[in-house]
Amino acid sequence: MTVGTVVLCPAAPGEPAVDWDDIAESLVDHGVRVVRPNVPALHDEPGGEALRTAHWVAHCAVSLSASSSAAGSGLREPLLLVTVGGAGPMLPALGFAQRAARRTVGGYVLVDAALPQHGSAPDWPDAPVTVLLTAAASDAARSAALQARLRGWDTRPTPDLATELATIALQP
Repeated sequence: MTVGTVVLCPAAPGEPAVDWDDIAESLVDHGVRVVRPNVPALHDEPGGEALRTAHWVAHCAVSLSASSSAAGSGLREPLLLVTVGGAGPMLPALGFAQRAARRTVGGYVLVDAALPQHGSAPDWPDAPVTVLLTAAASDAARSAALQARLRGWDTRPTPDLATELATIALQP
């Protein structure tokens, strides 16, 4: 299924920011619509990790809602949600938020990412999941990719992340 919009999600709370600029530019050059949700830096707060995760998901969802209502530059469905590193476990919640907003998710991509806990969201994944490993993948990300393969998810190394994302987004 060709996706309408690739959503390049920000880093998880407490992780270094992801520089999506070159990837986004390359995707646009391939004719792919790209949206990057805006999530403000979340510092240590009472409530810890659970609260930071909830804020991350909420900010991404609100940012996507704002994008969907922007005249002429709104979201086109289905969405391809892309995360990196520690943001991977938040994909089920973000996918659920999109379904609640009546937006179709056509796929999920985890790049060098931790996986959502198996069974943490019984109706997830609701779309194909691809796990990509770059040359910079940590041992933990490589281990997670092995677990993903056992779940039956598409798992592959990629020397060129932008081209791989464009290929996934444009496949019929």
